Amino acid sequence: MGKRSRRRARLKKALEKQGITTMSGLSIPVRFIKHEPVENPELYMSVYVATKNKWEFAQYAEWLVQGSCYSALTPEEADLVIFTGGADVDPVLYGEKQHYSTHINPVRDSEDMALYAKCAAQGIPMLGICRGAQFLAVMNGFKLYQDMNNHNQPHDVWDVHNRKLLKSVSSVHHQSVIYEKDNGMEVIAHSSNKANKRWKNPEEQVLGFRPDVEAYFIRNTCCLGIQGHPEYRGYPEFAAWSLKLVEDFIVCNPDIEFNNKSVRRMKDDIMKQRSDNWVLDVKKEMVN
Repeated sequence: MGKRSRRRARLKKALEKQGITTMSGLSIPVRFIKHEPVENPELYMSVYVATKNKWEFAQYAEWLVQGSCYSALTPEEADLVIFTGGADVDPVLYGEKQHYSTHINPVRDSEDMALYAKCAAQGIPMLGICRGAQFLAVMNGFKLYQDMNNHNQPHDVWDVHNRKLLKSVSSVHHQSVIYEKDNGMEVIAHSSNKANKRWKNPEEQVLGFRPDVEAYFIRNTCCLGIQGHPEYRGYPEFAAWSLKLVEDFIVCNPDIEFNNKSVRRMKDDIMKQRSDNWVLDVKKEMVN
């Protein structure tokens, strides 16, 4: 064995001790990260991902296929419509002045509002991821903290239902849904007292450590919101947990059934009850 071969063998051995393997034909070492195996639910759902970005679509496809899902070409063909991440939601939509850190995309807001209106009218279950979760909350009458500290980085999340801590969940957001009691939102998970500074608008700041909403469900419109990014690689536990939420709150939801086109929709009696409640709310506002 020559000097070069012996040097290469010593280097390979040293790298392997660090968990790094060199791939054949490459001159650079490649680290293979080993994760504990996770069990993903089998959902067998058709999913419409509302994005024009091919890279983003590929990320969602890679995540959803782990739950035995397949792509729907239109919302009408889908069991579930996903609202993805992106620019901040326009504060005008929830009655606030714009904070200097809030960056909006009016075109995106208009497109998402049109899609939301279609889903709500047809009883199509919806899932919001990051901005999508914030957008769906706003469409259901909630407001947002326009800026907050310590969230634009991976952090732990507490699963309220299963009393389980999810370690190092993906997080790239600086805004969050403001929880309002008795307004139809069921909080599924919250952060572990991460932020201590929050801005509702340029003038109003909220100080102090407190939990922030990381996942929720709104029964009235069948909206599931997840603040983190389960489609990102490197978070297998969070990805599986998010698919389990879809199973629990969409697939196994007694308010949902298959229609005559064999796609999941909210039941007619639930839709009528929701419509009647909206009429009552409008009448109350007119009286006031």
